Amino acid sequence: MSEFLSTALGYPTLVYSVALAFCVLYWLLAATGLVDLDLDALDGVDVGEAHGVAGVFARLGLDRVPIMAVLTLLALVGWLCTYFVHLLLLAPLSGWLRWLAGTVVALLALVPATLVTAAVLRPVRRWLLALRPPTQQSLLGRVAVVRSPEVSASHGSADLDDGGAGLILQVRSDAAVAPRRGDRVVLVEFNAPDNTYRVVPEDEFRHI
Repeated sequence: MSEFLSTALGYPTLVYSVALAFCVLYWLLAATGLVDLDLDALDGVDVGEAHGVAGVFARLGLDRVPIMAVLTLLALVGWLCTYFVHLLLLAPLSGWLRWLAGTVVALLALVPATLVTAAVLRPVRRWLLALRPPTQQSLLGRVAVVRSPEVSASHGSADLDDGGAGLILQVRSDAAVAPRRGDRVVLVEFNAPDNTYRVVPEDEFRHI
């Protein structure tokens, strides 16, 4: 146990130990509801124009994977790499040679960590994205089908095909002719206070 702790808390493993501890703490707090589960990703990154970290993520196919999932797996694989190299190769070294070799190992560990992270997360990319609820603004401009008898300024609902189980939205309309069940309408505005969407008939929307 003492050998494990001395290696995990020694340089360069300590760098990844701190990163991994932060990720584990985040997931524990998220599981208990003390922090919001952040499923944001680097969306819409153009591979040809992206630079830096965003560019690397895009080229590896990780640009639409939740950032915390990527960081957690990077920290875990990086920790494993540095831990075993530290234990097997760096332990006999001392002084400046130990620090120099440790720094090189810490940096080089990012290479296998990145490759393993990409290999693991790319196949489950679709599943991870399914955990992300659609944002209200992202639904604007989408077509829904009225499910209630009609849609007025005070009541109404519509079905939206989101590619999954579908969404049932509360919608409102101030159109001269109220949309009725089965009509296709377009979401044009989100009203946050009462969580409703203003809609217009699809034919009318085309002429706006």
